[in-house]
Amino acid sequence: EIDNLPPIVHRVYHEAIGAYNAGLMLSCAAALRATIEAICTDKQIKSGQVTKTGKHFLSNTLEGKINGLYEKGIITLEQTAFLHEPRFLGNEALHEYEAPTSDILSVAIDVVEHMLITVYEMKGKANTLTWSRERREQLKNKGKVVGNH
Repeated sequence: EIDNLPPIVHRVYHEAIGAYNAGLMLSCAAALRATIEAICTDKQIKSGQVTKTGKHFLSNTLEGKINGLYEKGIITLEQTAFLHEPRFLGNEALHEYEAPTSDILSVAIDVVEHMLITVYEMKGKANTLTWSRERREQLKNKGKVVGNH
């Protein structure tokens, strides 16, 4: 269970997991792709740079949106490459009716899940650590006597 997911991301991701558990591999691949799309929608990413035949241009395809996540500093360049792989699986499922194996989908689920944790959980966890450190510093400073030494 991943906390702090926006409702649309939560719903689509859980549909992907439900499809996987039910053995619906085409549906799972499509729902993982939709989860990535939902992340982009939630983060208000409408486009990003893509390169085709040596030319760079702005694209509102999911490829462009994933690149847009990087361009907006939401994910790293390496994570961008990671997210394209479940996108490819989803494209093959939706456009070529090719169902990935459960083993491959398990890996794709891991990739998407780590992305969800990175995008939605890590900031909250880091804020908790910051708050804890600041609180410890306040308590330490409270115990010190300020005066002429």
